[in-house]
Amino acid sequence: IVQIEDKSNYPALFVRVLLIIGFLVIYKQFFVTVTQGMDLLSNAIMPSNEFGKVIQSIFTEIKAHKDFGVFNLLKGAMISVVTYITYLLTYVAYTVLIWLRFMLLSLLYVAGPILIVFGIYHKTAATFSSWLKSLFQVAAWSVTLSLLVRIASYMNLMAIYDLPKTNAVSII
Repeated sequence: IVQIEDKSNYPALFVRVLLIIGFLVIYKQFFVTVTQGMDLLSNAIMPSNEFGKVIQSIFTEIKAHKDFGVFNLLKGAMISVVTYITYLLTYVAYTVLIWLRFMLLSLLYVAGPILIVFGIYHKTAATFSSWLKSLFQVAAWSVTLSLLVRIASYMNLMAIYDLPKTNAVSII
């Protein structure tokens, strides 16, 4: 609904005010639905308790391949260190991004009603659309993180680095 020929368009303004008031009435439910919907999707991709099980299974596999032989002992130790660092960094990044997501969603929740009101006036309506895009993007971080953790959980570094066929330089 836009202004026609630089004249005041009161009916369009009235409609925008009604739409914004309606959105403010359902604001909390809308916000919760978006964030919980994204969380449900990310939980379907990678359940939260599965990440710990994946890491335990990797280190169980590393311990099972202890008998590397005299020359393969160094390669086995390097594979263990690389695997441990890979999964540790994945876990740290996952935790940091979840906390950052929580803080940004909190900021968006608090600023939301103020920024929604900017949708009434045509020249500041882009603020409202930017807030809405930011809400969906930040809420979708959990889906992206779950996909990344799922991919990392399928990486079996012990199988990738087949000890009898791998030289120590390629591990480093």
